Amino acid sequence: MSQESLLGVALPVALIAAPFGLLALQRISEHRPWIVAAALTLLFWSLPVADALIRQGRGGANIGLGLFLLVSPLVVTAGAMMNVRRRDPK
Repeated sequence: MSQESLLGVALPVALIAAPFGLLALQRISEHRPWIVAAALTLLFWSLPVADALIRQGRGGANIGLGLFLLVSPLVVTAGAMMNVRRRDPK
């Protein structure tokens, strides 16, 4: 496997895994943040499939969608963290 193709696989995997890694590092065991993160991830990463089906492969690459997918982990992380229940210190 060449270095370019390895990067082509590693970058999307890292982008998808980043919010879940942060939830794990924060030791969040509640179900809601994990479900929100999974739902948002599925929603965002299904957009290229929908785009390809709607445009039927015409028109070239959708650069705006690609840029949006690069920042989507920030949106997924924010959505998941907004659903974490804060515990009052005792």
